[in-house]
Amino acid sequence: MEQIEIDTAEDITLFNGSHCHQRAERRFGPKTKHRVNLQILDGTPRRRRELALGWLIGSGILGILSFLLIYRQFFSGQPASPLLASLIAVSLSLFLIALMLALYLSRTRIRYYSRFGRVPLLELIGNRPSADALADFLRRLSHQVRLSRHNHPHSETDALSFELRDLRRLRNEGVISDGDYEQAKQRIFAHPAYRA
Repeated sequence: MEQIEIDTAEDITLFNGSHCHQRAERRFGPKTKHRVNLQILDGTPRRRRELALGWLIGSGILGILSFLLIYRQFFSGQPASPLLASLIAVSLSLFLIALMLALYLSRTRIRYYSRFGRVPLLELIGNRPSADALADFLRRLSHQVRLSRHNHPHSETDALSFELRDLRRLRNEGVISDGDYEQAKQRIFAHPAYRA
């Protein structure tokens, strides 16, 4: 059994080389735990960087303010003011602090989707415990997805049916919404191998 703490509120456990559990504590909802069969996952995760927009906007405003104060101090032709120099130092310091906080509080959202239905089934947020540990875990998880499909070969038609059954189970457990299930079902029914 292999386990890694991805964030303080989430963790994923791989077991038997073919399944994983994701346990998550939601800020405004109940704790969830669900099992995903690795055979129905697409082995390539989708990454999206989420910026800490409030801090980024604040640092931009402080940067503009600092630039205006520097311009007023050095290029306006008026005598230098110690008070203005102090304001420049404070605004530049706040600008740098806000910019560093914006970068620190920005996070990476990684999603694994189902192979044919394109429903998000696993979601990882953040780079904790470290970016290297997360990258290593993602490599191992993607390898396990490929290995699971190789160890349990199905024809494409069987794989489509298997995914549809597993998505139905996840919908019944409340992991995916009815809308996501219906969209996935339509994608699977529209697949050329399913119609054959």
